[in-house]
Amino acid sequence: TPISRMRQKLEIVQSGSPDIATYRTAVDETIEEIDGIADTFDALLRISEIEAGARKEKFEQVELNRLLENIVDALEAVAEERHHHLSSVIEQKPLVIRGDRRLLNQLFVNLIENAIVHCQEGSTIRVALQSHADRPVATISDNGVGIPDAEREKVFRRLYRLEKSRTTRGSGLGLSLVSVIAELHGAKVTLSDNNPGLTVEVRFPELQIGS
Repeated sequence: TPISRMRQKLEIVQSGSPDIATYRTAVDETIEEIDGIADTFDALLRISEIEAGARKEKFEQVELNRLLENIVDALEAVAEERHHHLSSVIEQKPLVIRGDRRLLNQLFVNLIENAIVHCQEGSTIRVALQSHADRPVATISDNGVGIPDAEREKVFRRLYRLEKSRTTRGSGLGLSLVSVIAELHGAKVTLSDNNPGLTVEVRFPELQIGS
């Protein structure tokens, strides 16, 4: 955990006779861990706030098309740094729902960044938004390593991390946030096999479609 890693770094410095460069490295790494702990608490507070329904007062008309286009544009450079190919197919007909713009932005950013971080280098990530049976449906699919079927429900638990993810930075709260944000908006999130890789589908309810 971040706290145990931080303690371990400080104990190593305390038990040795390091030079100033070693001290500075230890301080930098400890500050990074503290930032991670702060992010974790912030995410937990946001989850509690969302579950309490407090964010519904910020609902407004949100055009999912434009929101997703902006997110994909912003994350293209991040994907390129990892040598991924990020593409999108977004329906031109406006798909407007009532929701919290900031939270919806976080939902999609979390899902796309999750694919960018956990896919092996050179993967293809595809973002789509279409209307199915008068419902806006967003999908994020990749050809990465995927998630085993037995783990797909567990990844929405708070602080749960797959074994293969334990060597990367993260709090295990990204998909938990996705889940509670989707629930707040009456949407359903499902994970399925992309053969290879993973497909995440976010299906919004029919009654939320606007024009």
